Amino acid sequence: MTSKCQLFINFKQGGLKEFSQCYQNLLAFHSDHPDSVTNAIDRINSLAKYHQDITTNQPNPSCPLNVKATEVMPNVFLGNATDAKDEVLHDLHNIRYILNLTCNCPNYFYDKPGYHYKQVQIEDSCKEDIKEIIPEAINFIDQARSNNCSVLIHCQGGVSRSPTVTIAYLMHANKQPFKEAYEFVKLKRPCIAPNLNFMGQLWEMDQRKNTNASQSDCLLKKLICRGGKE
Repeated sequence: MTSKCQLFINFKQGGLKEFSQCYQNLLAFHSDHPDSVTNAIDRINSLAKYHQDITTNQPNPSCPLNVKATEVMPNVFLGNATDAKDEVLHDLHNIRYILNLTCNCPNYFYDKPGYHYKQVQIEDSCKEDIKEIIPEAINFIDQARSNNCSVLIHCQGGVSRSPTVTIAYLMHANKQPFKEAYEFVKLKRPCIAPNLNFMGQLWEMDQRKNTNASQSDCLLKKLICRGGKE
């Protein structure tokens, strides 16, 4: 049995400028500078290839709604909106800190003594910038662990947003490279599928960290060679 997929391409009169005015919600990148557009296309292609490389030969089943929260590392649970309201689950694993990454899921036990909530609203879209959000999410998770409590990191389905933040936390807490952190979370919860935008930003964070580390190493070597004098 074979299936055919037809691809239709339409050209918009007026080019990118006209498209951005008519369909701003569909535009993930815009620049009037040709080199910037070329660089953006190259970046998208490289990220797509990188995503393909790290997901090759890995299982990617659909994430059933009844899948339970996953303990990714001690006291750190990754889950969905159903887990957010499961008080039995919370009591069983001493989950007292809940990181809500949705825009509309209630903080079910906000007024109940012993619970600590942080809601960081993230849209699962190609335009969402998570780089400024990650540090406050990491601080909240660290706070839970330092108080010997478990934390639940959840979005709506436990597939894209919450895995993204969990991967970022592993990169922070375990000093893991992005690829290693992604593969670790994927092994624990095979149904994760962060969108390409989130994957790209995590990759860029990893590259920036490596660049900063290399610069620090070079500076340290220079200081040693100069006897500690700048």
